[in-house]
Amino acid sequence: MIEASEDESNRLPNYDPSLPPQPFRVPLHCLGDRSSCFGDSPTPTTCLSRFQCECQVAGDHYTHPSYIDGQWIVINEDVFAVVFYQLHTMNFYSRVPERELEATTEKELEDVQVMPLVDV
Repeated sequence: MIEASEDESNRLPNYDPSLPPQPFRVPLHCLGDRSSCFGDSPTPTTCLSRFQCECQVAGDHYTHPSYIDGQWIVINEDVFAVVFYQLHTMNFYSRVPERELEATTEKELEDVQVMPLVDV
């Protein structure tokens, strides 16, 4: 579970699409597999927004759950990432294409094209 932290005025942060993209790079100390979201394409160099967050983590079989600090990064409309500071990892998550969600047979999935993501 990931929760955005509140800003100084006790309001949840909002994404403002009128703001320009922010510079972005994967932190040097972070491990993580970005290929599931970007394939052979380079990792984006900008992001739309980023927020401090609290991440719930747990051991195998959901043992000893606890919360750690992190950063939630909105890469683009289809991809976000989470940096787990204490774990020195960064995970990327992507939106599942609607056609893939609606597919009811393997044949329908054959026609779903996975498009490489481009920098915003």
